[in-house]
Amino acid sequence: MFRVFQLNTRNVEMNLRYLKIEYLKENKFEGFIFGNSGVNGFPVSEASKLTGLKFYNFTVPNESPQGVYQKFSWLINNQPVKHLILGESVFTQNIPTDLDHNNLVMFEHPEVSNESILSFYWRYLWVRPKRLASVFYSYFVKKDTWWKFDIKTGHYHFPILENMIKVRNHEYIKNYRATFAVARNSKPNLSINKSQLKYLKRTIELAHEHNVRVTVINPPHAFESYKHIELGVFKKWMKSMVSIVGELWDFSGSTSISKNPKMYFDTAHYAFEAGALALRRIFAPAHKSLKLHPDYGQKVTSGNVDKRLLIHQRVLEFY
Repeated sequence: MFRVFQLNTRNVEMNLRYLKIEYLKENKFEGFIFGNSGVNGFPVSEASKLTGLKFYNFTVPNESPQGVYQKFSWLINNQPVKHLILGESVFTQNIPTDLDHNNLVMFEHPEVSNESILSFYWRYLWVRPKRLASVFYSYFVKKDTWWKFDIKTGHYHFPILENMIKVRNHEYIKNYRATFAVARNSKPNLSINKSQLKYLKRTIELAHEHNVRVTVINPPHAFESYKHIELGVFKKWMKSMVSIVGELWDFSGSTSISKNPKMYFDTAHYAFEAGALALRRIFAPAHKSLKLHPDYGQKVTSGNVDKRLLIHQRVLEFY
């Protein structure tokens, strides 16, 4: 039912958790990029070119460490996994472990959740007529394509915004400045979710058991959202991450990327250029494109985590 008229490809966000598993049952990859919707900004084309492995972007909306562990467990038994790239931030680990039972795009594939197939499909038979009408309108009637999904890469695109960034920079910044202005006055309510950190640890342990390389990234959230992070929570989170994963690539903070509106669709969703630059910093640090962004990205370990946090502290206290 998720493939009728290929409604999942344009203007309609369907259950990507289900669709991606169905696609991966028939197609093989060696590398996977996991995280919430913002991590969509790490292009698989760049990851594949830099590592020599065939990558798939397995990001989904509101992904959590628990969801990553469940899907990775399925991948271990169904894919020749060699490399896992995880996008983890102080924001994503706050996502609750219980599902929003009113949001049909959030349910895991039955093969991932171990739910019965009948039970999974049953809930979709009760979709409200108003919702169905909205789906058909967005796909068949609406002329502009604001959202487009590519099942072959796992990526989704924002054609209108991407085009504006490329050819109408000044108009883009003017029209979307309001989005960033709202974030300037928004303070997220963050805390340390120990349950989610345990799922992250289980993912790392499972990867090591199967000789899967793991690269963990704190993504480049826009500065407008970063500067409102509560410092104490951020410190605890980063130290916990380093303790669990060993090394963390940190792209947050005050950088030439995070302060550039043309690198973002909103404060949490960054453009492919920002993601590509981050991957080059990790896998090809001598790449010529990085010369313009010397402040973008730092590998954090137990040996330098306190120094890195001191830099964050000075920035956050200033703002």
